[in-house]
Amino acid sequence: MPPRDPAGLRRRISRLVTSPSSPVPPRAQSSSLLHLAWSGLRTFDLGDEELLLGMYRIVLLNGRREDYTCYLDAAQLIAHWPILRKMLGRGVRTAWEDRFVQCVVRE
Repeated sequence: MPPRDPAGLRRRISRLVTSPSSPVPPRAQSSSLLHLAWSGLRTFDLGDEELLLGMYRIVLLNGRREDYTCYLDAAQLIAHWPILRKMLGRGVRTAWEDRFVQCVVRE
């Protein structure tokens, strides 16, 4: 597998428009996430924090712009970022934190 292109990822994320009111389905169905979660769990109960974090990790690591706007909610992403950032590689984490200062964790 070729290494991720952090600069390319930053460009894609910089074009992303996220709204705190973006609709997020209460349950993400397997058919809608099949291109991202091709094995294992493909249906996520977003009322369960562990499953929500798992789905967000899959989308952040494997998603495209349309997946970000479809499956990620800005308020949820920011609220869970301190945990999510530990689940991501440095390139992905840095790209999101460079684009969205709300995601920067203050220590």
